Order: sequence, then C-alpha cells, then structure tokens
Amino acid sequence: FYLEGFTWKLREAWVRSSLAVPEAHVTAGRMGSLGTATAQAAKWALLIALLVVPGGTQWRMGRTVDGVYANLVEVIPQSWRTHAQLGAWLLDQGRAAEAAAELTMALEIRPDSTQAICDLGRALRMLGRIDEAVEQFQLAVQNAPDSSAAASELGKTLFGAGDFEEGLQHLRNAAALAPENVSLQYDLGLAQAKSGMFEDALASFNKAIALNGSFAEAYNARGNVYWNLSQSDQALADFDQAIQRDPQLIKAY
Repeated sequence: FYLEGFTWKLREAWVRSSLAVPEAHVTAGRMGSLGTATAQAAKWALLIALLVVPGGTQWRMGRTVDGVYANLVEVIPQSWRTHAQLGAWLLDQGRAAEAAAELTMALEIRPDSTQAICDLGRALRMLGRIDEAVEQFQLAVQNAPDSSAAASELGKTLFGAGDFEEGLQHLRNAAALAPENVSLQYDLGLAQAKSGMFEDALASFNKAIALNGSFAEAYNARGNVYWNLSQSDQALADFDQAIQRDPQLIKAY
C-alpha cells in the first residue's frame, strides 16, 4: 500500500520537484495504458490474495484476543506495554493468576506505570492477597497523587478489609479528585451507607443520580438508605424508579 501510494504521489509535479526526481518523458499509447492497468490489477489481485488466504485461515482457527496479545509479547518481550495489555485483558477475563504474572513482568520493565500497578493490585485482590494488593494501590497513590482511580481502588480494598476509616478517606479523596465521575460518587455512597453514615450516603447518591439520571443502581441504593431512615415513601419511590430504569434489577423488586 505504501509503495503504491508513493508511486501515485510521484505523478504530481510538485512531489517530483521537492524530491529532485527528474521528469520521465514517456509516450504511452492505448496499448501502453492498457498494459499499465493490467499490471496494476495483477499487483492488487496478488495483494488481496495474500490478505484473504491467511484471513480465511485465521477465521477458521477462531483466533482469540489473548492469542494476539500473546503473540505481541512473544515478538517484543522487552515492551512493558504488551505485557500490561495482555495482563489487563486476562484480568478482565477473570484469569487473575496469569494477569498478575504478566503485569509483574510489565512493571519489571516500567516500574512507574500507575495503570499497571493498579491492575496488578486488582489481580492480587482477586486472588485474595489483600495485603499485597494494598501495597500496590498505596504505591500507585504515591506515584500519582492526583489519580482518582488509584485512590478509589485503595479505598475500596481497605474498606473491604475492615479498615473503614482509612478506606472512606481514600474514597472521599477519589470522589473529590473526579467530582463528575458517577461511579466514584456511587462507591463512596455505598461505603458511607455500610458505615451507617446515612445522611452522607444520601448526599453521594444524590450526586450520582444528578450526574446520571438513568443510573438504576443508584436509585436502588438510595432507596435502601431511605428505608434505613424509616422514610418508606421515598424508599418505595426510589425502588420504583430503579425498576423503571432497569426492569432486570431483581434486588429493586
């Protein structure tokens, strides 16, 4: 494609002039033009064949995404990004042990990648290695104090491990760093509700709903807070709103 495009650009006088390419005075008759067209068609047919045949084989083999990432890691093993991408994909598939191995390799090459550090922390948390996960998230927060994602992950992990006060503090920091992030407001509200801080939880869920009025989970969570505050009318109204926005949300029923 590049060669073909360059060849066509050379037909323009200004391109030839800028590259100091001499003019080629060739007189081509009808048969000459036809011959050129035939040659061009033959080249493109060969290119298409080279693309279609392996493509068809690839389709029949059912090549997977992880196979593509694995190939990249094999071809350029010195690239931290390829290891990080494969690790992130494995993590999304729930393959935490494999993800942790790839992400560890990525961080050996590029130890200051906040995203890779957070992904490794998530993998370790999934594996039940909570203390190690906390260490990774703390490192991520140190490396990137303005990262709301790092603060959120640290907060959720600490809160889940029973360190409610420090976990809440990091969740508050995350929500403050990204006040327009619906998920962060929602996560903060959940932690506040579990801590019995119902008024604070209401404020967080109100923010989440103001940012995204179709967020069924936030309506359901706010309904639970109203229920705990013995405000049954508001609770029922929120549960109804949650069902309207997501008829598949069983817990709202």
